Amino acid sequence: MRPNNSFKPNLLRSTKHMSEKACHVFGSATQVGLTQALGLTGGFMDGKNLVWDHFKFNAEQRLKGFNFFVLLSIFADGGVFTALEKGLDPKLLVLLGLFIVLLSLVFWLVDSRSRQLLNITIPALKEIESEFPEKYRLFAIDAIEQGSVVRYTFAIRVLLVAQLLFGVGVSCYGLSRW
Repeated sequence: MRPNNSFKPNLLRSTKHMSEKACHVFGSATQVGLTQALGLTGGFMDGKNLVWDHFKFNAEQRLKGFNFFVLLSIFADGGVFTALEKGLDPKLLVLLGLFIVLLSLVFWLVDSRSRQLLNITIPALKEIESEFPEKYRLFAIDAIEQGSVVRYTFAIRVLLVAQLLFGVGVSCYGLSRW
């Protein structure tokens, strides 16, 4: 089986110079990959690869989003502790607290969407793995053995809620000192 390049689209670029003296340029880019994926050019994309690529991409994006949240939280929390240490204006604490609350809410929404996109693929992946020997059915094994606490979702949400509460507390503290 040859490698599937459908989701690594080649961009066909065309550019027309509107005028030799003018700085305006008209350009367009067309993605070839989707056409190949849909089989409109006579090629055929394996459904198993489509499902797996979708799952893999969204799982990676979810973890990257979480890592980005952790990084931003470290800087925001550091700003709060620096403001407290230096005795800066309480208005700054209110703003930092509100920023932390906003950050937590936005990343909660991003994570929820990532979970939705992942959950779309799980039934198809379970169907695909049903062809495998029982010990290789990873999604089925995980569904049986999963706990409600030791899960990425639980860990991510605990951190998001903790940051949200921290932000509310910082804002309230700043307001009380205002």
